[in-house]
Order: sequence, then structure tokens, then C-alpha cells
Amino acid sequence: MLTESAFKVFAQIENGKISPSYFCIGEDYFLQEKMIDTVWKKIRSKYPDAEKSIFYGEEDCTQALYSELFNVGMFGSNRLVVYKNVTDFDKVAKKLLIRYFSNPSPGTVFVIFYKGKKLPDFVSSMGKHLKFVDLSPPRHEQVSEVVKEYFKTKGYNVDNEAVELLKLRAGEDLSILLSEVEKILIYVGDRKSIRAEDVEEIVGFTKKYSIQNFRHYLFQREKNKVIECALSLMDAGEKMPFITSVLTNFFIDMWASDEKDGKKRNKYHRMEHASYRNSDFRAIFKRLVELDLKSKTTGVPGRDLLIPVLTEILLSE
Repeated sequence: MLTESAFKVFAQIENGKISPSYFCIGEDYFLQEKMIDTVWKKIRSKYPDAEKSIFYGEEDCTQALYSELFNVGMFGSNRLVVYKNVTDFDKVAKKLLIRYFSNPSPGTVFVIFYKGKKLPDFVSSMGKHLKFVDLSPPRHEQVSEVVKEYFKTKGYNVDNEAVELLKLRAGEDLSILLSEVEKILIYVGDRKSIRAEDVEEIVGFTKKYSIQNFRHYLFQREKNKVIECALSLMDAGEKMPFITSVLTNFFIDMWASDEKDGKKRNKYHRMEHASYRNSDFRAIFKRLVELDLKSKTTGVPGRDLLIPVLTEILLSE
């Protein structure tokens, strides 16, 4: 089984090389969101009317998931089907997946995020039909190589001094590091070699928030911290569609949580769910759809649209 790095796969997708099925291993939240965002952007760039469906391993959704995968429709459709937080597959699921992987639906990209401890044997045997992607968070000693690889996938070389200075100034959180990398690439333009002087010029000692911080403050319902974190992420280069996507996926997780399975969930997830147990999710999703639409069509600065929505959501019960 050949497992490819996240950034190598992201580059392939951005260049139009999309596999029918991806089996993602590792639980780095930023990389998971980046995987979904990269595939979805590429599909939508070619098929604006494409559809996206997300299912969760904690739910009893086997029938709905496989109906979605096998129900191509009379004229077919272009779509992304995501299956998150998967820890195991029952006999029915194994049989259906083997069938699907062997003959995927035309126009469908299927992405599985697996968080089980051991890879199922039937998945390993389907290697020629799957693209395996490593989304594990890099260990401290791996961060430098991950950053170098990201530069390389973008067509740039970077010296060791530049990488170490970047880590010193931006920290080791991938969401922040890669936002800074994108700013550096814009700065150097056509020059394909990145030096420490470039990092010195562009990157300050001001980046203190990550996507993980954003989620943490959301479940704590700390309005001021949520807004400060969101604006910091935007200053670091994150765009409104990505912020909206993170918000939407966070509240989908909350909405999809089933109290009867609470004992099976980790303490962190149970606390998140309790924070929003009485929330009107229909109203929240409506506001997020409106936020996404306005950010793409009105020309109003993203922060001016985002702050009222966050305030409304976090102050409501």
C-alpha cells in the first residue's frame, strides 16, 4: 500500500489529477479541511452545479451513504461525497465498499477520513483502486521537511535558514505556517528560490491563532476570542470561503451529535455538544449560507460580514 503525503496529493488535485476515491489516514484537522476544500474547489471550477454530501462515522448512515454513492441518476452528476470520523466497517459496509471501489460512479469523488487504529485488510487489498493520503500532524522534528515539501509542490526551492526563521516567527501550526508561505510566494513572484531575507521581510512575530484555537473558542462560546481568532486567521491569509467552511463543518458536527451515543464520545466532543445542545441549528445554517453568498457576491469586506454573524450565533441559545 503506497501512502502519499498530503501536499503531494493537494498539488495533484490542483493540477487536475483527481482520483475517484481517496482513503485519508491521520487526524490533523487543518489537513482534513484542506483536503475537502482542495477537492471541492477543483470540482466546482469545472462543474459549478456540483453537489457535496458529508456523512459521519458516528452516525448510523450506512444506507444513506451508499445510496448516495450508487444513485448516479438518469443523467449522472458531478459531486463530492465525504465520509468523516470513520473508525470501523461492518460486514455490509465492507461488501459495498469493495463493490464501489472496484467500479466507482462516474463524476463522483469519494473521500474517506479514517481514524481507526488498524487499517482493515479489505482496504489494503483495494490499493489499485484507492489513493491513500497521509493527513497525520507532523511531529516537531518533521515540520521543517513538511514546509520544504510544500514549497517544492508549488515549484519553489527554499534554504534551511529560511525554513528555520519561518518556524521561529510563525510557530509550528500548519494552518499558520502555510498561510505565511502563500504570502511569501506572492512576494517573490517569478523567482523560484526562497531566502531567509524573504521571510524576514514578510513574516512578523504576530501569528498566535490556529484553526484548532478557533474551534476551541467556538465550543467555549467565547465571543470576543472567537472574533479575534477569526480576524487573525484572515489577516494571516485565510479567505472567507475557508472560514465559512470551518464554521459550517463545526456546526454540522454539533448538529449530528446524538446524545444517546454520548458515552461513546470523547470528553472534548461531549463538552462541545453540551455547549450547543439547545441551539437552533436551522437558523445557524441559514445564516452561514447567507454569509457565504454575501461574501462572494456583495463586495463587502469579509470581516464586516463575519462579525455580526458570529455575534448572533454565539449570543443565541
